[in-house]
This record gives sequence, structure tokens and C-alpha cells, in this order.
Amino acid sequence: MLHFIDMLLLPQSTLSDQDRTGTLADVSCLLSPSFLKLLFQYRRFFRAIAAKDLRPGFAVPTTVCWVDIILAKLGDLSALVATDFHTSPSDESFTNVFAVRQQEDRLKAAMQLPDNWDMLSSLLTSDRASPAAKRLVVQVLFGSYVLYPRISRSSVGHEFFPRSLPTALTEHILFIDRQTPEPVVIAGQGYWLLVEQDRLVHAMVLTLLAVTSMSMQIDTEAHSVPPFRPRTNSAIIRSLNFIVDKDDFTPPIIFCPLEELNVASSLLVRLSVVPLWCLGVWTECQSFRADIFIHLATTYLRLHGGESSVFGTVLSNQDSGFHSQYQHVVMTFLGELLKRCTTVLSTDSPPTDSLPFVIDVLRNTCLLVRRSLIAGRCGSRYSIGYCKALLVLALQLCRMEQSTIVNNLIIQNLSLMRDSYVCEGWKLIRGDSSIPIQTIIDEAVAAAGVSLAQIPVEQDRLLQVQQLMQLLSIIVSKGIDDLEDQSVVCIAESVGRNLHSTSREKTLLHETFLIFATIIRQRCPGYNNSESSQVLDVEMMRHIGSETRDLVVASAVSVYIMSAPLLESSWYLGAWEYLSDTLLLIESHFYEPEDELLALAVGPTICDALLFLVNHVGKHTMSYIRASPKTKALCKTLQYSVICESGRSLERVLNAEQQESHGPAAKSRWNLGYQVVLCEYRSAMRLALVHKPSNKVGEEREA
Repeated sequence: MLHFIDMLLLPQSTLSDQDRTGTLADVSCLLSPSFLKLLFQYRRFFRAIAAKDLRPGFAVPTTVCWVDIILAKLGDLSALVATDFHTSPSDESFTNVFAVRQQEDRLKAAMQLPDNWDMLSSLLTSDRASPAAKRLVVQVLFGSYVLYPRISRSSVGHEFFPRSLPTALTEHILFIDRQTPEPVVIAGQGYWLLVEQDRLVHAMVLTLLAVTSMSMQIDTEAHSVPPFRPRTNSAIIRSLNFIVDKDDFTPPIIFCPLEELNVASSLLVRLSVVPLWCLGVWTECQSFRADIFIHLATTYLRLHGGESSVFGTVLSNQDSGFHSQYQHVVMTFLGELLKRCTTVLSTDSPPTDSLPFVIDVLRNTCLLVRRSLIAGRCGSRYSIGYCKALLVLALQLCRMEQSTIVNNLIIQNLSLMRDSYVCEGWKLIRGDSSIPIQTIIDEAVAAAGVSLAQIPVEQDRLLQVQQLMQLLSIIVSKGIDDLEDQSVVCIAESVGRNLHSTSREKTLLHETFLIFATIIRQRCPGYNNSESSQVLDVEMMRHIGSETRDLVVASAVSVYIMSAPLLESSWYLGAWEYLSDTLLLIESHFYEPEDELLALAVGPTICDALLFLVNHVGKHTMSYIRASPKTKALCKTLQYSVICESGRSLERVLNAEQQESHGPAAKSRWNLGYQVVLCEYRSAMRLALVHKPSNKVGEEREA
């Protein structure tokens, strides 16, 4: 065993990092609680043998056995594995004399350990144990209760940990808080290496406290863990400041994650349980000093964030109780990050050095918000707060370059929100005097106009304009009434002039304009006489006459037909051919498997448009439609389709012998009974118009 441990510990070891990582399975055997318990039994046995050899009348000497040597080595091995083999406790920069002294201290510390493994944690609260002995206890406990389950991938419950361990760790936190060394300006290298070792031990203590506390909270009836007291909270905050090597934080700095992590900070971030547990402590003591918890969680979110992080796992978990508690913690944290992002980006000149970190954190935050929305975890409280921040952030990012990926996520999250939540969030923005929302909108619209005036227009700027139209489309479709029409029409006019003067090549900007202008036509009746409205008519005719059957365009064409002014019969016939072809392709599963969900969502919109057409065309046009072989195939398909109620109504109308038809003059004005959804379709984020859920359904589930 000593040879195996020394092979990993000694600086002159020939093992590579890959070879060391391959030995972790063997290391886990040495760190398992059952093996350590067996070691302590051997320790008692050999100490008893040594005691029998004593002659009567002689003083009892200090007994050292082979188990003490192994325990001292295991403490070093635990520290080495905790750092992911990035540092070695036996540093070559130490002199030989100092290294020998450290080995002697570790051996003396091992001799102070209790006889029973179950009593090991009690040494942390002892007044007689040396700091070196307590440090060794922390290292051994960390290896047994943190590293062993992690390396062996064992699922452990609250019964895995001694009941006295959380209390002992809490008292030890208070002890080391009094012993934390003061910063020294001038000191030798040996001093700083000792400080780094202390930081690592502090990180191990916090990790142990996090793991044991969260495990005890799973069974709240049998093991009720009292909340932390103010002294303990303060000690945890000071310990965390010492670990990350930061004396003080200010709000602009605390938001940005650490660029470089020391060994101890890297341990906390790599073990994801600590940032999650720290957020639980943060909710208990939200103060300026407690922002260190936000700092740690933000660092973790940037380096290991996203939907696969521990935050994403908690949000997706369906269990109640323990996970429900931390779901609220994570969602509170996400709301705080979104609010701080709006503060950073609202300044006239955001700090360019920290802006990439802010964008990274915002991206991962939006991914987690999307996860919570999809999982149905957000109630009205969190959703309205999210909407307020997301609306401001989306408009702010429409003015900035190199932020289109993040803005896609923000706009997609807004499209997933209920209409009532978005409206309430907008009301909060309007009522907040610190947010000049109309100024932000005007600046975004002006920036879009400047971008479109360039020849040629850069691709990134086109994406910004497209995202602005997507955002405004969602805002209007959600039922927000106090948005100034002038701003909406202005961006439509700018895009319309650009499309009129550029080539006829189809782009995502064309498709977004179709939906955006169609929605504006309903909101602003005077828009029909504008230049961009005429561009809309031309673009619609071009798409209807094309051979492609794009689902997103089909949804725009459907709503356009139901909302456009009076059209000629040729228009209606062309639209009928286009939409019926698309519906037949949907029913025949023509589209790719990943597009099936979008096809099912767009299908009812197409059925509504076809039903609208047969009720508003003349008799001759209707006769032509009924005589078409395509219509017969459509009727046969709809007979067995469960796509929507309007599809069944359409089938009944087409099969009727006599159907009262209305002329074009009887066309009624369509109301906004559709919602705009931002979805990923054919490797791009695109808008689609789909049915709004009924009020009853909307109250029962998320949009």
C-alpha cells in the first residue's frame, strides 16, 4: 500500500497524469469507509500488541504502527486527488529539511487520531488536538465522504454520514475562522505554499459541510437540520473569501466570474454541490457580504454551466421536497443574474473587458431559464420577474453586435411565456422609472435603420434586425397594447425598403418580415397604405408561387390570407394550391422527423386559412376547388386526421353538396387568435404563427 501511495505522491514519480487518473479505481478502495474502519481496527490490534511488550514500571512510550504511516499518507493522497493531480503536497521548492519536518508533523498528527473510525469527526471539536491533526482529519473525511462516492460512482444516502458530522464541521468552521492567517505583504515562498494548503483545507471543510448538510436535508423528518446561525454564516463568508483570495467585492466586480482559479477555488467549482449549497445559504442571508456566494455560483455557471449543470439537473427533477427547495433557490438565483445583467448592459458604455464574461453568464442563465420553463417549474412569481428582465435585455442586445446567439435564447424564452406573464412584466417595466424603455426601443429601431442603410449590409447586422422584428412580433402577439405604433411601423418600413431594393434571393429576413408585417397589419389599420405593406403583398405572391413548401412561410401565408385586404380570385386560388399542398405533405409525413412537432403546430393554422378561403371565395372558384383531384385527396386525408377541429370542419364543408359561399365583400376582419413562437427550424431560429391556447387551457398549463 505504501509503495502504491508513494508512486502517486512522490515528485520523482514517472506516472503521467493519464496513468494517475487510471488508478482512481484503486484509490477509491483505499478511501472507502469500510476499508478505513478496518484500518482503525488493525491500529487498535497492533497498539495492543505493543502495549503487552512493555516492562512493568516503565513509562508508556508513544506508539507508532504501520497504520499511522498509511493514514498520514492517505491524507496527502486525498489532497492530491482533490486537486485533480494538479499539485503535489511534497513540493520540490521546499528544502529537504522542511519536507522532512512536514512528514514528521503528519505522522504526529496521525498518532493523535482516535482509536475508532466512528469517533474521527469528534477530533475536530477537541481543544487538545493540534491543527495538524485536525487538518489530517479533514483530509481523511474528505477522501471518504466526498471523493469515494464520486470516484466509485456510488449512490449514498443520509445514512452514509455520521449524524454528528454536520455539527462537528459547523463548530470547526467557527474554529478555523478564528485561526485564518492575516494577509502578509512580504513573505517567503514557503509561507505562500502553506497558505495555499490552508485554502485547500478550508475548501475541503466547506465541501464536507455542503455534502453532509444536503444529504441530511433529503430526509427532513428523521434528520431536521437547523438553519445556519448568523455566526456560522459570517464564518462561511469569510472562509469563502479566504479560499478565492478576495478581500472585498463591489457589485460590478462580483458579477464577473473569476478568470483564474487557485487550487482551492478550482476544487469548489469542480465539485458542483458546493455552488448549489452556497446558493441555499445565500437565500438565508442576502446581504452585500453574501455576494461571494453569487460570485462562486457565477464562476461555476460560466465554466460548467448550461442545461447539463447541477442547476439544470435540479430544475428538471420531478421529485418534491428537497429538490423542490433547491429549485426555488436556483430560480431566485437566475432572476438575480438577469437583473444584474440588465444593470450592466444599461450603462452608456458597458465595460468592454468584462462584457464577454457577462455574455457567457447570460447565455447559460437563459439556457437554465428555458429548462425551468419547459419543465413547468416557473410559477407566476418567477415568470413575471423573468419577463421583465428578458424584455429589457432583448431590446438592449438588439443594439449590440456579437450577441445574436444569446438574444435568440432570450426571445425564445419570451415566446414560451404565457401572455399574461409577459403583459405583467411589461407593466412592471412601464412602472419602473429607472428603465427608459421607450428610449431603448427607439435606439434599437434607429440602430436597425442605420444597419439597413449600409451597402452591403453585414450578416451580423441583418441578424440583429431580424431579431428585433422577432421580438416585436412576440410582444404584439402576447397582447401588449401600450407599445407605440410608430416604432413598430418604422422598423417595418426600413426592412420593406431594404427588401424592395435588394435581390430577390430568399433569406430569413424575408420570412421574418412576412410574419412581422402581417401582425402589424392587424395592429395598425393605416399600415395597409404604406410602402412596406405593398412589399408584403409582393413577397407573399412570390412565396405562394414558389415550389417550396416551407412550414414557417406556410404559417405566415395562412395568417396573411385571413388578414389581408380584399384580394382577387387568382390570389385565393394560388393560396389554396400552396396551403393544400403543404397540408397534404404534413399528413403524409413528408418533413424530417425533427420537424414533425412544428408541422403539427402549424397544421391547425393552415386548416383555419383553408376553411377561411372556402367561406369567402365566389361560386365559380368554389366549384373549381371542389372539382380538383387534390381536393378529393385532401378530403380523404382530413377524414382520418385528428389535427384540429378546423380540419374536421373543412372536411365537412368540402364534402357538402351545397355550401353557401360569400363573396369577397363579406370578408370579416381577423383578430389576433394566433401566437408567435420562436423555434429552431432547419438550423436557424425562425418565427411561426400557431394557435393560441384557450383561456382555460392556458390557466392549466404553461404556453
